[in-house]
Amino acid sequence: MRWLPKYDKLHHKLLRLLVHLWSLPVTILIWVGYILPLWGSGQISYRGNVEYKWYPRVYMFSVNTTGSWYHRLWKNWAGWSGPFVFIVTRIDDQTPYRRKIAYKLKMHEYRHCQQWMLLGILFPIAYALSSLHIALFKRHLHAYFDNVFERDATQWEEINNFTGEGVISVHM
Repeated sequence: MRWLPKYDKLHHKLLRLLVHLWSLPVTILIWVGYILPLWGSGQISYRGNVEYKWYPRVYMFSVNTTGSWYHRLWKNWAGWSGPFVFIVTRIDDQTPYRRKIAYKLKMHEYRHCQQWMLLGILFPIAYALSSLHIALFKRHLHAYFDNVFERDATQWEEINNFTGEGVISVHM
């Protein structure tokens, strides 16, 4: 988030606390109504937590592929994000090219998590309004790819391009 100035550790802790408090209502709704039921029914698997610089920790899940009704719903969908959590398709990252794709996907979804943290319960409304505005008034643009939040996440993944070393760190 470009608007954030550099602060010392105390300010980082206070900012993290404010982000957690602001996002708490929608975080509870998403975890209780979406993440925990999917995890409990075996549709998604916990893959670790992701940390990037001073931003709050985000929990990463992947979609289970064997016998999963949830996997069938995803088809070509790569990821989904909420506050402090994202779900991605399982990407085999054994080759450098696939590792780069997996890294970019994580950065993209992590940026959406930041958007959730910033806007809280207003994020899905703002996201939908952005797509609706494109569909109604800018028909030459794509309602998904040209959505201001998708463009921001794509730009974020490009700015934080794959370095081979952990710009983000994943902890299992």
